[in-house]
Amino acid sequence: MNGHSDIVSFIWSVAELLRGDYKAADYGKVILPFTVLRRLDCLLEPTKDAVLKAAKTLPEAADPAMREALLNRAAGQGFHNAARFTFALLRADPAGIEANLRAYLNGFSANIQDIFTSHFDLPNQIARLERSNLLYLIVQKFAEIDLHPARVSNLAMGTIFEELIRRFSEASNETAGEHFTPREVIRLMVNLLLSEDTEALAQRGAIRTLYDPACGTGGMLSVAEDYLRELNPAAKLVAFGQELNPESYAICKSDLLIKGQDPGGIAFGNSFTEDGHAGKSFDYCLSNPPFGVDWKKVEREIETTIDKIAMKIGDLVNIPRSKIAPDRVPPTSPMPNQPKAVTGGSTTHHLPASAVAKTSSSLLAFTKRAGCVPTARALKWASPHSILAASLLRRASANSVPFVSTTK
Repeated sequence: MNGHSDIVSFIWSVAELLRGDYKAADYGKVILPFTVLRRLDCLLEPTKDAVLKAAKTLPEAADPAMREALLNRAAGQGFHNAARFTFALLRADPAGIEANLRAYLNGFSANIQDIFTSHFDLPNQIARLERSNLLYLIVQKFAEIDLHPARVSNLAMGTIFEELIRRFSEASNETAGEHFTPREVIRLMVNLLLSEDTEALAQRGAIRTLYDPACGTGGMLSVAEDYLRELNPAAKLVAFGQELNPESYAICKSDLLIKGQDPGGIAFGNSFTEDGHAGKSFDYCLSNPPFGVDWKKVEREIETTIDKIAMKIGDLVNIPRSKIAPDRVPPTSPMPNQPKAVTGGSTTHHLPASAVAKTSSSLLAFTKRAGCVPTARALKWASPHSILAASLLRRASANSVPFVSTTK
């Protein structure tokens, strides 16, 4: 296979085996986790013997954390698999495929097992595939492709995942834009975001944080990391994100693990209602939210948060709360450590992570009532929701009126 397009076509042909037993909308529940599994298998195969040897030297009563650390060191990664199986050995025993594959999954370190069990739900898919006499066929086909990073780069692998997701979306009549952003668009967004900071980013020891509140498979985080590495190989980008879709979240975490990064910065859940990074701020925020997805099921929580943040902004500029949200009951507790009023751009204050904008029109209505304009120029955005109002705030920042800055 000469390129990622050939690999995508091959994997898509594997998905065709599911026709009849699976709905098109469910193809990804099988193909995506098996693609990640094969990727990990290829990566760990060269150190398999070293891991098995190290595992034999550890006593059964060994501390679990110490055991994980020693086996990870033997694997040369932030994870390992201590089972004797590889895809080649799984393919060699058709009769024992289900039991052997489960043993293989259980041999992974805890951080990888969590990805496959809690988010990919692979154990249940294994049982379903076996009942349909498809499990061995799927494993056999995936054993034919080499997904080692030496053959398929992390960037190419990300493109493969996103192309598969696009095809699965089209096959199930979903909007592909809900699930991924084309890499060309991401590169443009990253260039626009970082272009004015190239001098600072080129400095020795530069460290920056980037947050994506709808990170999907992590495409924007990966492209931004590549951009920074090209600009300054010594610079470091620490990635943070949150994702609602379990399969996309699992892919994002596994991708970070494969690249040797800490996946702890990726939270699972709805960033509107389950802020996984409350109280944190970041150097950059970049996102393409799924605008086609209905948000009415979380409307009440968002409305409540809008009122809270509007009143806190009003407190910053000494606007009476009764003028900010006269049709709602204001919170009874004052904002802790309330700063002085802001009358210009020299003083900045950090807004809390619960900041959220329902729509541009709602923020615009607030700024008219309050007589001030929040600005998004040169910000460290508060996690996670203020990014949704960035376009309005940037337009507003051009006005010659007092403003509130949300830098830390």
